[in-house]
Amino acid sequence: MKKPLIVSFSFGKTSAFMAHWLKENYSHEYEFTFLFANTGREHEKTLEFGHKCDQYFGLNVIWLEAVINPMKGIGPRHKIVTYETASRNGEPFEAGIAKEGIPNTSRAWCTDRLKTQVMRSWMRENGHLKRGYCTPTAIGMRADEPKRCNPDAPVVKRYNLVYPLAHWAEFDKQDVNDFWEGMPFNLEIPEHYGNCLTCFKKSDKKLFLVAKEHSDWFAWNSKMENLHGNVNAVPGKPNVFFRRQRNAAHIVGEATEIPVENLIYMTHTDADSSGGCGESCEPFSNVEEN
Repeated sequence: MKKPLIVSFSFGKTSAFMAHWLKENYSHEYEFTFLFANTGREHEKTLEFGHKCDQYFGLNVIWLEAVINPMKGIGPRHKIVTYETASRNGEPFEAGIAKEGIPNTSRAWCTDRLKTQVMRSWMRENGHLKRGYCTPTAIGMRADEPKRCNPDAPVVKRYNLVYPLAHWAEFDKQDVNDFWEGMPFNLEIPEHYGNCLTCFKKSDKKLFLVAKEHSDWFAWNSKMENLHGNVNAVPGKPNVFFRRQRNAAHIVGEATEIPVENLIYMTHTDADSSGGCGESCEPFSNVEEN
């Protein structure tokens, strides 16, 4: 009898590689369920890529979005959407912000509330999460990311996580890139975009380059800061998205002062090119404890 395995599919290249590799090599041993949690702020090309992977590899991905209860003390639930019906204008994210306030590096609740807890809600409803039992969940961290897939981390035991690309085999970033170079389709966005359009975890150089190329993407951040900046904020000190108490307008303004050629060079030579938001903010990683 096959064992159940939940696969967290973020629609990044690494997790897509993991999804395919697992299905090709472990289908005799596991019954897979591939889950994706949409925040509404993913790049459209990310959604297209995930949809293509789903169809090409035959994954039957379940698309989820957060249902936020505005009452304090009640966690997110889930709803099932599709590629066609998934939010594209940040609707789940805004619902979370209206309750929790603006997320930033000091209050990075978004991955937990909009992805991890949403997947957990689905797992609970479908018998994968009970008192004293949790179906193992595969996360797409590679062997060259040892800090992100530490088997002794508390989150591993808490959520019964496994890291196939690091611990069942040893794949690194080059292996993943080599695989996609040989495929008929790929994730068609520059690496500095990540999955979330204007993630506050990005380095300044990446944020500035994004602002140079798509300053309009920050309009949503400005709208959220204007509408919800005082939610769970210190009186007289509205919350903002970006480091050093900078709002979206500051990021766009600072970007105008740096030549785009400099930003491209600094971004492409970034020693920590997978840092910050990287390809994606993986569910079940860097979890903010409730």
